[in-house]
Amino acid sequence: MDLSTGYPFYLINHGLPFSYPKLEGSIKAGVVILGGGISGALSAYYLVNAGIDCVVIDERTIGLGSTCASTSLLQYELDKPLSELSELVGYQTASHAYKLCSDSIDALEEICRKIKFEDFERNKSLFFAANKKDRDLIEKEFAIRKKAGFDVKLLDEGQIELQFGFSAPSAILSAQGAATNAYMLTHALLKASEKKGLKVFD
Repeated sequence: MDLSTGYPFYLINHGLPFSYPKLEGSIKAGVVILGGGISGALSAYYLVNAGIDCVVIDERTIGLGSTCASTSLLQYELDKPLSELSELVGYQTASHAYKLCSDSIDALEEICRKIKFEDFERNKSLFFAANKKDRDLIEKEFAIRKKAGFDVKLLDEGQIELQFGFSAPSAILSAQGAATNAYMLTHALLKASEKKGLKVFD
Protein backbone atom coordinates (compact mmCIF):
# COMPACT_ATOMS: atom_id res chain seq x y z
CA MET A 1 0.00 0.00 0.00
CA ASP A 2 1.33 3.44 -0.97
CA LEU A 3 0.82 5.71 2.04
CA SER A 4 2.46 8.80 0.54
CA THR A 5 1.40 11.19 -2.17
CA GLY A 6 2.39 14.56 -3.52
CA TYR A 7 -1.08 16.01 -2.89
CA PRO A 8 -2.82 17.01 0.34
CA PHE A 9 -5.47 14.57 1.54
CA TYR A 10 -8.22 17.16 1.80
CA LEU A 11 -7.69 18.35 -1.78
CA ILE A 12 -7.84 14.78 -3.08
CA ASN A 13 -10.89 14.01 -0.95
CA HIS A 14 -12.93 17.17 -1.59
CA GLY A 15 -11.50 18.81 -4.70
CA LEU A 16 -12.50 22.45 -5.13
CA PRO A 17 -15.93 22.64 -3.45
CA PHE A 18 -16.63 26.28 -4.33
CA SER A 19 -15.44 28.83 -6.85
CA TYR A 20 -14.73 32.46 -6.02
CA PRO A 21 -14.39 35.36 -8.47
CA LYS A 22 -11.15 36.99 -9.49
CA LEU A 23 -10.60 40.57 -8.32
CA GLU A 24 -10.46 42.50 -11.58
CA GLY A 25 -11.12 46.05 -10.49
CA SER A 26 -10.73 48.55 -7.65
CA ILE A 27 -12.87 48.12 -4.55
CA LYS A 28 -13.10 49.73 -1.11
CA ALA A 29 -13.44 47.96 2.22
CA GLY A 30 -12.94 48.67 5.90
CA VAL A 31 -10.59 45.71 6.25
CA VAL A 32 -8.73 43.62 3.69
CA ILE A 33 -7.68 40.13 4.82
CA LEU A 34 -4.75 38.75 2.86
CA GLY A 35 -5.06 34.98 2.62
CA GLY A 36 -8.12 32.76 2.40
CA GLY A 37 -7.05 29.88 4.61
CA ILE A 38 -8.52 28.93 7.97
CA SER A 39 -6.95 31.95 9.74
CA GLY A 40 -8.30 34.39 7.19
CA ALA A 41 -11.72 32.72 7.20
CA LEU A 42 -11.98 32.87 11.00
CA SER A 43 -10.86 36.52 11.02
CA ALA A 44 -13.47 37.37 8.41
CA TYR A 45 -16.16 35.51 10.37
CA TYR A 46 -15.50 37.54 13.52
CA LEU A 47 -15.27 40.84 11.62
CA VAL A 48 -18.48 40.49 9.62
CA ASN A 49 -20.36 39.37 12.74
CA ALA A 50 -19.09 42.54 14.43
CA GLY A 51 -20.58 44.57 11.56
CA ILE A 52 -17.24 45.42 9.95
CA ASP A 53 -17.05 45.60 6.17
CA CYS A 54 -14.25 43.35 4.99
CA VAL A 55 -12.84 41.54 1.97
CA VAL A 56 -10.78 38.35 1.71
CA ILE A 57 -8.28 38.08 -1.13
CA ASP A 58 -5.87 35.25 -1.96
CA GLU A 59 -3.40 34.93 -4.82
CA ARG A 60 -4.11 31.18 -4.89
CA THR A 61 -7.30 29.13 -4.83
CA ILE A 62 -9.06 29.43 -1.46
CA GLY A 63 -7.74 27.01 1.14
CA LEU A 64 -4.90 25.57 -0.91
CA GLY A 65 -2.05 26.79 1.32
CA SER A 66 -1.14 25.23 4.65
CA THR A 67 -4.86 24.84 5.49
CA CYS A 68 -5.24 22.11 2.89
CA ALA A 69 -2.25 20.24 4.35
CA SER A 70 -3.30 20.65 8.00
CA THR A 71 -3.84 17.62 10.23
CA SER A 72 -6.88 19.49 11.60
CA LEU A 73 -6.13 18.19 15.10
CA LEU A 74 -7.14 20.68 17.79
CA GLN A 75 -5.00 20.61 20.92
CA TYR A 76 -4.47 23.18 23.65
CA GLU A 77 -0.75 22.40 23.98
CA LEU A 78 1.76 24.98 22.79
CA ASP A 79 5.22 24.27 21.36
CA LYS A 80 6.64 24.37 24.87
CA PRO A 81 5.22 22.28 27.73
CA LEU A 82 3.45 24.32 30.39
CA SER A 83 6.17 23.48 32.94
CA GLU A 84 8.92 24.84 30.67
CA LEU A 85 6.89 27.87 29.59
CA SER A 86 6.27 28.73 33.25
CA GLU A 87 10.02 28.91 33.83
CA LEU A 88 10.35 31.36 30.94
CA VAL A 89 7.40 33.72 31.50
CA GLY A 90 6.03 32.80 34.93
CA TYR A 91 3.24 30.45 35.95
CA GLN A 92 0.38 32.96 35.69
CA THR A 93 1.22 34.05 32.15
CA ALA A 94 1.98 30.51 30.97
CA SER A 95 -1.16 28.95 32.43
CA HIS A 96 -3.26 31.80 31.02
CA ALA A 97 -1.84 31.14 27.55
CA TYR A 98 -2.70 27.45 27.86
CA LYS A 99 -6.21 28.25 29.07
CA LEU A 100 -6.79 30.57 26.10
CA CYS A 101 -5.76 27.75 23.76
CA SER A 102 -8.14 25.39 25.57
CA ASP A 103 -10.97 27.93 25.37
CA SER A 104 -10.39 28.34 21.63
CA ILE A 105 -11.38 24.69 21.07
CA ASP A 106 -14.70 25.35 22.81
CA ALA A 107 -15.16 28.56 20.82
CA LEU A 108 -14.51 26.77 17.53
CA GLU A 109 -17.04 24.08 18.41
CA GLU A 110 -19.63 26.79 19.07
CA ILE A 111 -18.88 28.44 15.71
CA CYS A 112 -19.29 25.10 13.94
CA ARG A 113 -22.65 24.67 15.64
CA LYS A 114 -23.79 28.15 14.59
CA ILE A 115 -22.88 27.70 10.92
CA LYS A 116 -24.13 24.07 10.94
CA PHE A 117 -20.74 22.57 10.13
CA GLU A 118 -20.89 18.98 11.34
CA ASP A 119 -17.30 17.81 10.83
CA PHE A 120 -16.17 18.55 14.38
CA GLU A 121 -15.38 15.69 16.75
CA ARG A 122 -14.33 15.77 20.39
CA ASN A 123 -11.25 13.64 21.09
CA LYS A 124 -8.90 13.12 24.00
CA SER A 125 -5.21 13.96 23.60
CA LEU A 126 -2.20 11.91 24.70
CA PHE A 127 1.17 13.47 25.55
CA PHE A 128 3.63 10.65 26.16
CA ALA A 129 7.28 10.15 27.04
CA ALA A 130 9.34 8.81 24.13
CA ASN A 131 11.82 7.18 26.52
CA LYS A 132 12.45 6.69 30.25
CA LYS A 133 14.50 9.87 30.64
CA ASP A 134 11.43 11.91 29.71
CA ARG A 135 9.33 10.39 32.51
CA ASP A 136 10.29 13.19 34.92
CA LEU A 137 9.05 15.80 32.43
CA ILE A 138 5.72 14.00 32.07
CA GLU A 139 5.22 13.85 35.84
CA LYS A 140 6.21 17.51 36.27
CA GLU A 141 3.96 18.51 33.40
CA PHE A 142 1.05 16.54 34.80
CA ALA A 143 1.36 18.25 38.19
CA ILE A 144 1.38 21.77 36.74
CA ARG A 145 -1.50 21.09 34.35
CA LYS A 146 -3.52 19.68 37.23
CA LYS A 147 -2.70 22.80 39.24
CA ALA A 148 -3.90 24.96 36.33
CA GLY A 149 -7.26 23.18 36.36
CA PHE A 150 -6.97 20.97 33.29
CA ASP A 151 -8.81 17.63 33.18
CA VAL A 152 -5.79 15.31 32.93
CA LYS A 153 -4.81 11.79 34.00
CA LEU A 154 -1.32 10.37 34.51
CA LEU A 155 -0.93 6.97 32.84
CA ASP A 156 1.78 4.42 33.48
CA GLU A 157 3.26 2.02 30.94
CA GLY A 158 0.68 -0.71 31.54
CA GLN A 159 -2.27 1.68 31.20
CA ILE A 160 -0.89 3.10 27.95
CA GLU A 161 -0.46 -0.39 26.50
CA LEU A 162 -3.97 -1.38 27.57
CA GLN A 163 -5.74 1.74 26.27
CA PHE A 164 -3.69 2.61 23.19
CA GLY A 165 -1.85 -0.54 22.15
CA PHE A 166 1.70 0.80 22.18
CA SER A 167 4.46 1.07 24.74
CA ALA A 168 5.64 4.27 26.44
CA PRO A 169 7.06 4.90 29.93
CA SER A 170 4.33 7.37 30.96
CA ALA A 171 1.81 9.77 29.50
CA ILE A 172 -0.71 12.53 30.18
CA LEU A 173 -4.23 11.91 28.92
CA SER A 174 -6.09 15.20 28.40
CA ALA A 175 -9.87 15.32 28.07
CA GLN A 176 -9.72 18.56 26.07
CA GLY A 177 -9.10 18.03 22.38
CA ALA A 178 -10.88 17.72 19.05
CA ALA A 179 -10.53 17.14 15.33
CA THR A 180 -12.15 18.87 12.39
CA ASN A 181 -11.65 19.40 8.66
CA ALA A 182 -9.85 22.73 8.36
CA TYR A 183 -10.17 22.82 4.57
CA MET A 184 -13.94 22.39 4.45
CA LEU A 185 -14.41 24.51 7.58
CA THR A 186 -12.63 27.35 5.80
CA HIS A 187 -15.15 27.20 2.94
CA ALA A 188 -18.06 26.86 5.37
CA LEU A 189 -16.93 29.95 7.29
CA LEU A 190 -16.50 31.98 4.12
CA LYS A 191 -19.88 30.93 2.76
CA ALA A 192 -21.58 31.81 6.05
CA SER A 193 -19.79 35.17 6.09
CA GLU A 194 -20.72 35.92 2.46
CA LYS A 195 -24.36 35.86 3.57
CA LYS A 196 -23.51 38.78 5.88
CA GLY A 197 -21.75 40.82 3.22
CA LEU A 198 -18.22 39.39 3.00
CA LYS A 199 -16.62 39.48 -0.43
CA VAL A 200 -14.09 36.75 -1.29
CA PHE A 201 -11.68 36.81 -4.23
CA ASP A 202 -9.02 34.30 -5.27
